[in-house]
Amino acid sequence: IGLDRRAALWAVRALDGKSAAEKLPLFDQPTVRLRELEPETRLPTMPLGEHVIHDYRSLGLSLKAHPVAFLRERLDRAGVIPNARLPAVPDGRRVSVAGLVLVRQRPGKGNAIFLTLEDENSVANVIFWERTFTRFRPIVMGARFVRVTGKLQSESGVIHIVAEKVEDLTPWLTVLLEEMPPALPAPPDIAVLSGKAESVMPKGRNFQ
Repeated sequence: IGLDRRAALWAVRALDGKSAAEKLPLFDQPTVRLRELEPETRLPTMPLGEHVIHDYRSLGLSLKAHPVAFLRERLDRAGVIPNARLPAVPDGRRVSVAGLVLVRQRPGKGNAIFLTLEDENSVANVIFWERTFTRFRPIVMGARFVRVTGKLQSESGVIHIVAEKVEDLTPWLTVLLEEMPPALPAPPDIAVLSGKAESVMPKGRNFQ
């Protein structure tokens, strides 16, 4: 309909409190236009990061962009390899990977915990042995965006990272809130999203 999320919500909000006829001017009063019901307001363009935040808040995903894409340059500087490049890394090489935590698994009563990390293009499978998991348990179980450093194991096309260290990068997700305009004089539900971007990211599915 030619409107982004913010403009559409603003237009819908303009119909609140009107009579039934005024709420549907297109059908009930063909000569009345929305701009006649409320002065025209020019809204700033909605940044891509804000679109992604709203998508994750309502759907748990976004088709517009992946949150990690906003952090790729920073991750590159930190020596983090994109997950899609892992097949080209020699077996036994020590690497760092990062991504949103999708799944935490602990098959049966085994001594290994598996994490699936998703970046903007692919996933990485991470193994935590019991001792490492115990050391980093709060991060493994609670963080939404992590960096894992460990040795790559590759056998018959199956790739895992055996974790040695894990870091909570969840606060980095606040980059999605950058370059947002000041709050508009609008009700909270359609004003610029405030608070922490990481709060809308998926927590990941946990083992029982």
